[in-house]
Amino acid sequence: NYQGARETLGRILQDSGEPQYRGGVPGDVRAQRAPRRLADIYRLERDYEQAESLLTTLLNRFPNDTNSWYTLGRVYLDSRQLGKLIGVIERLKTCPQGEVFAAVLASMWHLNAREFDAARQAIERLISLAPQMPMPRILRVEWLTQTAAPVADRISACRDLLRVHPENREIRILLTSLE
Repeated sequence: NYQGARETLGRILQDSGEPQYRGGVPGDVRAQRAPRRLADIYRLERDYEQAESLLTTLLNRFPNDTNSWYTLGRVYLDSRQLGKLIGVIERLKTCPQGEVFAAVLASMWHLNAREFDAARQAIERLISLAPQMPMPRILRVEWLTQTAAPVADRISACRDLLRVHPENREIRILLTSLE
């Protein structure tokens, strides 16, 4: 329900009330999280210009926000703007944990571009950078699927993913299908 989410996020962003302490609630909801989520909704709706505008404004205020740089990278990935994506990947590398998120974006680009050898190398590097993160293993399963790898290899990759992300229902279904 993107429209409902946009409306709720819009209300959060328009609220000019005084900041209040609320135990356990992140303090950056209005300043960072809501605008980032709104930009992601625009991306999902393929309104790339609006998403880019919102994220660049946000990044002017918070230039080392890893999540916002990653979301901007997703905008450029989805809109197939390789030059801008490369710029984001390079900039992400200077952010906290940015090397990992830069590698995720690079892996996704190679997969989308069907550059399978480069994708394999990027995914394996990513797994070594973030051995407990599910996304690199999800990308490996996708790479193996796209390259029509032997079923045994895909089964092994699914099991490896479930080792770090046991609640992934989609992969459980895929594994059952492969077995």
